[in-house]
Amino acid sequence: MPKMKGRTLGKTTVLKLTDKQAEEARDFGTIKKTTGGYQSTFQDVVRAIKIIGGKPVTQVYAVTLEKLKGYAGRTDTGSYQDWCREVLTANSIDW
Repeated sequence: MPKMKGRTLGKTTVLKLTDKQAEEARDFGTIKKTTGGYQSTFQDVVRAIKIIGGKPVTQVYAVTLEKLKGYAGRTDTGSYQDWCREVLTANSIDW
C-alpha cells in the first residue's frame, strides 16, 4: 500500500513526552506482531520521537492525533488508553 502524502494526513502536532511515556509508546507499538489496531498508531508515534533539549517529543499528523483522542475517549480502561489520556492532558489537548 502506498504511503499517504502529508497533505492527506493533515497538520502535525508536537507532543512532549516523559522518558517513561516514550518507552511505553515503543512497547505499545511492538507488543504484537500484527500491524493493525493501536499498534500501528503507536508505531507512527514512535517513528517520530526525537530528543530535543534532553526530552523526548513526537510530532504526529492530524490523523494519528485523532486516533489517540479516540483511544483516550473510550470508556474502557487499559494501559494504552491511559497513556493517551495522560499525554493529551499534559499537552493541553482536549480529547
